[in-house]
Amino acid sequence: MNKKTAFITGGSTRLGREISLVLASMGLDIVFTYHSSKAESIDTCREIKSSGVQAHAFYADLEKVEEQLDFYREIFERYLE
Repeated sequence: MNKKTAFITGGSTRLGREISLVLASMGLDIVFTYHSSKAESIDTCREIKSSGVQAHAFYADLEKVEEQLDFYREIFERYLE
């Protein structure tokens, strides 16, 4: 069985962080975006990894369509192929 990975936009703070932590506690690897909260994303990754799963944070400015396309392409190539 393949390991499941959850993708969360804005996963380093507030509600997105809580969702990330709950899914990690259920055994899912976590991939999330952040925009202006780099320090928080590092802390969130550290906490997720302490539960025994993988965590990866990606900077993304999701207001810029061209950056969204590049970002999503990278995510799909890394985690869905």
